[in-house]
This record gives sequence, structure tokens and C-alpha cells, in this order.
Amino acid sequence: MKVRDNFSQIYLNKIKNKLSILEIERNKSMNLFLISASLGNVLLLKVYKIMLHHNVQYLAFALAAFITFLCYYFSFKAYKKSYKEKVIHSFFQEILTDTIYLPDSHLTESEYQASLLFQGEYTHFSGEDLVEGKLNGTPIRLSELMIKRVQQNGKKRKTVLVFKGLLAIYYFPHQYQSETIIEPDYAEKLLGKYFGNLLQTDIFGEHKHVNLESPDFEKEFVVRSLDQVEARLILTPHVQDTLTKIKQKNEFNFAMSFTPNMMAFAFRTTKNLFEAPTFSNCIETKSFRDIVDIFSFIHDVSNTVDSKIKKI
Repeated sequence: MKVRDNFSQIYLNKIKNKLSILEIERNKSMNLFLISASLGNVLLLKVYKIMLHHNVQYLAFALAAFITFLCYYFSFKAYKKSYKEKVIHSFFQEILTDTIYLPDSHLTESEYQASLLFQGEYTHFSGEDLVEGKLNGTPIRLSELMIKRVQQNGKKRKTVLVFKGLLAIYYFPHQYQSETIIEPDYAEKLLGKYFGNLLQTDIFGEHKHVNLESPDFEKEFVVRSLDQVEARLILTPHVQDTLTKIKQKNEFNFAMSFTPNMMAFAFRTTKNLFEAPTFSNCIETKSFRDIVDIFSFIHDVSNTVDSKIKKI
């Protein structure tokens, strides 16, 4: 049975019933929110005339937004906490051993930097939903991260999003001697093979562009490494074919890296994957299916690469 099918069975047998119970809690939270927000804003209307008389009616809009936010926060607070404990934590307990889930923690900056998947400076580092455990006996740590950089141009300040998504660090027992990075090949898709390769050759610095055998793989990914030989030992034709098929079947915007003793996966997404849905049915939530798909991907790739690296 495929890994994705195994995870789907976990959803059907272990998680779906919990989601059904949580959907009842979500509906109660929604009703509480609608009632409290309505009452709060009705009371605000009572004092609107006073504000109008003192020419500060613009405060009414700010107060209305603030009241609505408070009602939303306190109405759904318990439900959101239950979702993380009963759904997210339970799912990872089923697929990992020695599982630890810390909703208010995240990967460290040193882990982020060691992945080699992110270029440039940053001024803001935050995250949540740290998960750690063992996948097939190998330690893994992952969390959602939000990385930003504030740029100053004269008197103008602009905040740039460096990365938002899920970063997973898989601590392989194998000792890599070098560094290999695999990223989406935007240059070739935009500029074509010749100019794309020419650009990649010029910008990678000490991590040199690696040309591999599979044209389908080359269309999807660009590989750069400090060691051309080790990169080819890791990315055998079978591994290239597996990565290409997984990429073509999924909509993930992801990158990978191999460094001494670890493999890193970075998935860019605008979603908060671990957050409970509030305005839609939690039984049918796509975010949870995305978690299943991402972890199926990590499992498939790590198993494929692991089987090949053992022979190195």
C-alpha cells in the first residue's frame, strides 16, 4: 500500500471522527461569535450619536473592528486549541515515534540557516507549530516559519517577505561530505534551456550548477553543489525520476538540500497549515489534506534517497 494511502487510512480511522466532533464545537463557536459581535456593535451604535456630536465618529469604525476582533478571538480560542491537540498532534503521533508537538515553538535560526535554502539577510524571524519525532527511526523536526526583511531606501521603509511556509529538517545518519541544493528551475522555464543554464552558471558562486541526465528533471529543478560527484551519487536516475513524478503530481513549491548529516525540505505556502478552519467545515478542510500530501512527499523522497545513499 502506498504511503499516501496509509496516511489516508489514518485520516479515516483516527482523525475524521475527531473532526466531526470538532465541527460541532466550531458551529457553537461561530454562533457565539455572531451573537457577541452583533450585540457589541449594537451597543456601539448607542454611543455613535455622542461620537457624532463631538466630531469623532471615525472612532466608531475603529471600535467596531476592535470589538469584532475580540469577539472572534475569544469565541474561537478554545476550538482552535482543541483542533491542534486532537487533530494535528494525533496525526503526528500516528506517523512518528517519540512525538513532541509544541504549538508555540518553532525551528531555530541556526537550523534555518543550515538548510542553505534561503539567500540574503532578514530582520524578522518567527514561527509556530514545532513538531519533532522519528520517521522510520530517523529524527525529524519541522515547523511553520515567517521570515521578513525590512528594506530602507532613503526615508521609505518596505517589508519584504523572504519565506513563509513549512521547513522540515530530516537528520540522516549518513555523513555527506559536501552540500547539494535542489530548487525549482524558474530560469529555464522563463528563459529557455540555453539562457537559463547560462544565468545559473554565473550566479551560483561556489555552489556550481550540476547538469544531470534527465531532461524532465532538468525542466523542473536546478541543482547546485560543492561536489559534482557526490551530487550525482545522491541524485541517481531513479531519484531524479521519483522527484520529477512527485513534483508533477503536486502543486508544491518546494526546495531541498543535502548537507552533512541532514536533508532539508522547504515548502512555500500562504496558508497556515496547522490552524483550524473557522469559516468553513473542518471535516473537509484542505489544509489538513495538504499536511498529508506534504508528509507523504517527505516520506517518499527520504525513503528513495535513503535507499540509494546506503549504497554510497
